[in-house]
Amino acid sequence: MKIKELADYCLKCKNPNCVKGCPLHNDIPTIMELVSNEQYVEAHQELLKTQVIPELCGLLCAHDHQCEGKCVRGIKGDPVEIGNVEYLLGSMYKNSYLDNLSAPKKALERKSVVIVGAGITGITASIILARAGLDVTLFEKEDRIGGTVDKFVPNFRHLTSVFTDFERHLRKLNVNICLGKELGKDVTYEDLEKFDYKIIATGAMIPTNIWNDHYPSCFYGLDILKDFNKNECTIKGKNIIVLGAGNVAMDVSRALKRLKNNVTVVYRRTLANSPASIHEINAAKNDKVNFVELWAPIKPIVKNEVLVGLQVQKMRLVDDEKGGRKNVVPVEGAISIIPCDTIVIATGAKADKTFVNKYHIDTKKNSYLTYYFGGDFYTGPKTIVEAIKSGKDISNTIIEKINKLYRLKDTIKDSKKKVFFGGSFNPPTIAHYNILKLLSNDLNANVLLVPNGDDYHYHNKELLTFDHRVEMLKLMTKDLKNIEIITSEQNKAFKGSVETLKEYNHPWFVIGADSLAYITTWIDAKKLIRQNRFIVLNREGFDIDSIFQNDRLLTLYRHHFTIIDFELGDVSSSNFRSTFDESLVTKEVYNYIINNNLYKEDQDEQE
Repeated sequence: MKIKELADYCLKCKNPNCVKGCPLHNDIPTIMELVSNEQYVEAHQELLKTQVIPELCGLLCAHDHQCEGKCVRGIKGDPVEIGNVEYLLGSMYKNSYLDNLSAPKKALERKSVVIVGAGITGITASIILARAGLDVTLFEKEDRIGGTVDKFVPNFRHLTSVFTDFERHLRKLNVNICLGKELGKDVTYEDLEKFDYKIIATGAMIPTNIWNDHYPSCFYGLDILKDFNKNECTIKGKNIIVLGAGNVAMDVSRALKRLKNNVTVVYRRTLANSPASIHEINAAKNDKVNFVELWAPIKPIVKNEVLVGLQVQKMRLVDDEKGGRKNVVPVEGAISIIPCDTIVIATGAKADKTFVNKYHIDTKKNSYLTYYFGGDFYTGPKTIVEAIKSGKDISNTIIEKINKLYRLKDTIKDSKKKVFFGGSFNPPTIAHYNILKLLSNDLNANVLLVPNGDDYHYHNKELLTFDHRVEMLKLMTKDLKNIEIITSEQNKAFKGSVETLKEYNHPWFVIGADSLAYITTWIDAKKLIRQNRFIVLNREGFDIDSIFQNDRLLTLYRHHFTIIDFELGDVSSSNFRSTFDESLVTKEVYNYIINNNLYKEDQDEQE
């Protein structure tokens, strides 16, 4: 059998570079050993420990840049055809796919997850989360699942039926698949907020224009590929230049050749320095695509509103100072024109972030509160295996967060103590609201909300009056359960609130990672740490382990602290006072500030 012959060629290295080259770290030697022993079911099961879409990955992964590119057999000959083995295993057992998946990590609490985008990342996340016992809803704007691969990868490169198979698998896992639902149009912000966790994985489908203007007979590669897969591409019998040398450029070139066009790829580097896989470049050459290397596009040449050519600049390669990918510099005076009647731009794409920007959802990191961002939407165009990894990583992060919160909820319940959350709240921000929502909703805690009476200044601005801050907290928390606003600290400095904590039987104390860094300098710090339990909200830029390791008192009482990763972004009270950005506070708080003419000085300064 062919698959056994492929596996027998593998050396089954003890220190396999192929595994290091695979973003999923598939245990390739073990898989090959099992195939060599004709233990095909076991090999498929081993593959599915790290991979959930083997059939597609085997066909479409850039193996020469990843696992096969690291294969030691490739040093003096051909590498092991790892992708082919993966594809064959996936094909052999596609009907028993769910049975062969490894035992999932279970979520300790049944929560709801919505995934927007049914591409590779969305499909991967749906499978893992559904099998973990979560309620999964999958929104997709097209009339079938598959995302970027289904829409843009030419159908001569993969089996379109694979997505029909995966849709069947997803429905068997009780994933609620909603097709024809577009984010921001059919799916609103309010719709997403009904779910406990949200994953946005809508891909990178906005093509980049390398010019600041539009020219006749210039098209985007993604648009052509979409039309090609629908049998709607009308570009035929043309003399075409394709700009770029990634896999999209190879795909669109091969697709256009099938429509009887003369196609030339123009690239500013050499093909050896291109992002396209060697396999795809060779496939394009076999399809009689022409290649022109070391010429960079300047602008299209148009005469009488008709495209007649492309002006190009000769380039030369230079070594990168850091030893990375070679750079290119112009060859002075070497400018030419390549005749053509059609230009296709295939130089990259970006994600549509209109929705997240409108609702001030921070995408600087791949998680924000209950939102997670996956695949090409977050990273820009990457390989299929990286999309799979993104779906896996996000899913495991969500499951771990659910389980951590569940255990903490049980611990708080067993301790029969309330949760203390204090601060100046000058004013209370959306960050404060989200923390309170986490405490009252997710942890089901009874929360003592304690504005303090500190009289210090922030950026030369005095604190609002205590009564103002209390009123804003009441407005902000009116829809949250189990929140009790305590006013006993009106005339007290904060710095740990030892007396208040003692008065309320030492409730759990919520602090941020920034407070953890200097908590041992607070008043009665030793007593405070020894007598209480803490929930620490970790944020970007803080090395929690180092903070504990560098302080003997914190090391001694490490078990008193529970860490929760809670990405909030820069939504502090001081940030609001300096920007007066209404997105940083709740609608109720902002209206209160306006109606009571608060921060008037700040507004005047902004004007």
